[in-house]
Amino acid sequence: MAEMNTESGFWLFTFGFGHTHPDTGESLSGKAVCFDGTYEEARHKMVERFGDKWAFQYQAGAGPVGEIINANGRH
Repeated sequence: MAEMNTESGFWLFTFGFGHTHPDTGESLSGKAVCFDGTYEEARHKMVERFGDKWAFQYQAGAGPVGEIINANGRH
């Protein structure tokens, strides 16, 4: 089993085709959102805010990023 990253930092979560903002219904395709914390803390925040309707989690600076939105959907 791979070792989990326990360092705090910033994590980007990407959205793919068909993903929409849970409050506004806006398409999130090609967009990303950032949360801070450890891998697990950031993931927990993401799931609390967007549920399980997103694509991938990357450490900031390590993955492909489209337009970054804030967690409330404002650009």
